[in-house]
Amino acid sequence: MSEAASHTAEHIFAGTLNKMSPGLKVHKVELGAVNSVYLDLESLNWDKILEAERIVNKTIGEARSVKAHAFGSLEEALKTFPGLRSREERISGEVRVIEVEGHDYAACTGTHVHNTAECAFFLVSGFSRSGGLAKVEFMVGEEAISRSLGLCKSCFRAAEILGTSVDKLENGVENQKLECQSLRGRLRDTTGEALNRIVPGERSGFAIYSACLKGADEMTTMEKAGELIEGDAKAIAIFGVEGKSTLYILARGAGASFDCRTVLKEALGSRGFKGGGKPSFASGTAAGGICSENIGLIIEKVQGSL
Repeated sequence: MSEAASHTAEHIFAGTLNKMSPGLKVHKVELGAVNSVYLDLESLNWDKILEAERIVNKTIGEARSVKAHAFGSLEEALKTFPGLRSREERISGEVRVIEVEGHDYAACTGTHVHNTAECAFFLVSGFSRSGGLAKVEFMVGEEAISRSLGLCKSCFRAAEILGTSVDKLENGVENQKLECQSLRGRLRDTTGEALNRIVPGERSGFAIYSACLKGADEMTTMEKAGELIEGDAKAIAIFGVEGKSTLYILARGAGASFDCRTVLKEALGSRGFKGGGKPSFASGTAAGGICSENIGLIIEKVQGSL
């Protein structure tokens, strides 16, 4: 869809929101591969966006005329259009006003279509907040229609996956989120309990904690490794967390001097190890080998470095 159509649709959208929340300020409009409008509107949410979209598309379907008017000054323009939307601080001298028949009046120098029907369809494709402003991304025309159909398909497919109806999809997703958070909490607790039961081995005065943990929580395991080496300068943690891929973690206290990154690369390099970190704490994944065998290789390298 042309930039003129996109710009006109943005006028209709901003004008609609201004009627819903008088005093709306449009700070910036970006048109191109992604169309965006930045708004000073704290109360904007998805419910208001949906309401505005309905009004915008109704206005587009009514095939209203879009006209440009020229005035010698902003004061003169305001006499003709008292509800004019404008950034007064940016205007001096002549003013060009774009009128969307019976719907919106805004000071603008951009290009626009002559009839709202040329916009075809309007869809908000993204909404976020940054720096106190609401950023709304949007599409117009066939691109918007295609995107809306794709989103409908995704919603129905998601509802099918969750075993619910599309009308109950939001509640279904919220319930799944809460259940996932609960399960994640239980997994963290279980992982912590398993880690606390590890009895360290001893080598050259160093306490070496090692284990392969299937399906454990990665973050909890990394945090435990950090706690061990912070609490004991001669502690070494060597953990493997088995999942879709296996995460290997190597951490050492200040009493040891080997580089954890180097040890992991040397021990598991032939098994496709990818990772990084700091000299005292490193982690990464390896595509090959059994977890227990790989942990053994890491232990051998560590012991050889003490």
